[in-house]
Amino acid sequence: VTHGSDRLAAIALMRTALDTYVIDGLAHNVNFLREMMDHPRFLSGQIDTKLIEVEFGLNGYTGYKLNESQEKDLLSIAGAVHWKFSEANYSLGKAKMPSSIPFVMELSEKTHELTVTPSAERSSLLHIAGADGWKRALDVSEWGIGASSVFQALVHGDGEVRNAIAQLVGRKLMGSVLQYNGSKFFVGVMSQQQAALAQYMPEPPVNNLANCLVSPMPGVLLSLAVAKGDEVVMGQELAIVEAMKMQNILRAPCDAIIAEIVKGPGDTLAVDDIILEFEAPAEEASAAA
Repeated sequence: VTHGSDRLAAIALMRTALDTYVIDGLAHNVNFLREMMDHPRFLSGQIDTKLIEVEFGLNGYTGYKLNESQEKDLLSIAGAVHWKFSEANYSLGKAKMPSSIPFVMELSEKTHELTVTPSAERSSLLHIAGADGWKRALDVSEWGIGASSVFQALVHGDGEVRNAIAQLVGRKLMGSVLQYNGSKFFVGVMSQQQAALAQYMPEPPVNNLANCLVSPMPGVLLSLAVAKGDEVVMGQELAIVEAMKMQNILRAPCDAIIAEIVKGPGDTLAVDDIILEFEAPAEEASAAA
């Protein structure tokens, strides 16, 4: 709960509270709550019990959508974080750090090129320049590295100054997962050399198991509770896998129809072995056609 001099002041405090609230290991709805803090209807106070149905449709809330300015802010944050990583790497190697570091980034299936340049006055003031002409200046107060995963900075861009807060959720081989405005985004970050060589990397094989029941562990399929053509409901028992003398019940992840039985009782299973297949949802089947 936040309190302010008026409704908008309390909402502004709630944005900061949600952006800095760290939750690890559990599913949560911070992304939805954070979106509501920016939603025009919520800001106006014109809300009722049908708000979600009316504003988000029958499918409900499907995730936070970044606008163009927010994308640039998030890219700038990722650039700042990885500039800090580079600074640490150069320090360990006792090599002189270049005055500017160019990065090639991927966000929402789009490629972006930008350069990070620290101010001559202090290294916490970074100038970000996009290859297509956009610019940001970040005055960083917290880097999100070390004891706290929360990154905080004042962002100068698009003719205004605003707070930018993100959480460094994790580092990947070529990028980082950042929680921004309550939602997690993977930002791919590469050097120019890595980006040039990436085109020669083979695409990993696609293993689409979305419409399959797979074994979560090595074991033996003890029993099947369904047959081909059966209609099942979410949570219904489908199979039992025995592993390390323990019986594990596998249940339907959603309402579905059993399209194919792949394994039978007594079969040995490895991790991710397909036990049975569901019929593809109608919209997916029509898209494939």
